[in-house]
Amino acid sequence: ITGMRAAFAQLTGTLLNSLATESRRKVAEDLSARAQVSIDIVVRNLFERSADIGFFATDAVLAQYLAHPEDADRAAMEQHLQAYASKYTVYRNIVLFDTRAQCQARLRYGDHTPDQTSAADQAFLNRVVANAGTYVQDYAMHGFCDPARPTLVYAQSVSTPQGVSGVLCLEFDLHDEAQALFTSLLNEGSGANDGARPVLALVDPAGVVLESSDAL
Repeated sequence: ITGMRAAFAQLTGTLLNSLATESRRKVAEDLSARAQVSIDIVVRNLFERSADIGFFATDAVLAQYLAHPEDADRAAMEQHLQAYASKYTVYRNIVLFDTRAQCQARLRYGDHTPDQTSAADQAFLNRVVANAGTYVQDYAMHGFCDPARPTLVYAQSVSTPQGVSGVLCLEFDLHDEAQALFTSLLNEGSGANDGARPVLALVDPAGVVLESSDAL
């Protein structure tokens, strides 16, 4: 009887270990699949933004406005930017600069002085001008967007036959896009993992969480 009990206990332990291993494998596969889908969607969305900035920066209305901004109607230009934002709702802000790094039109105004740029912002805009004809993608602190946190900006020079007339900056709404993505993926997996709710997050190479489905 003692021998049978020992054998049964060993068999029970083997079965439980097998069940635990299989359960962990399924959870790992589920999380891996969700992570891969998240990556694929984010990469696709960011690639589409590179097409947007290339298209917006060739708008003749922007070039004409920047040629003589002192004589133009800034309110009308900002309504023009608002029309962009209404069609492409992924942008939190749109800012138009001249070649002196002075803001000539913007979609949103913050608490900072909107028409002044910091030394870091000027260096960024100069880099965009130096890369005339190609877009620059930059996730960093941008005072002309939100000086309190890093923002993802796509920028490209606005060119005319006479040369570069300014820079167009699009601030991608990374937070809202990430939350919409996380919500969609979590709802698709509802009921999986015996009710356990996973946490999805975008993390940079240094281990800093950029966006997460869990505020804590």
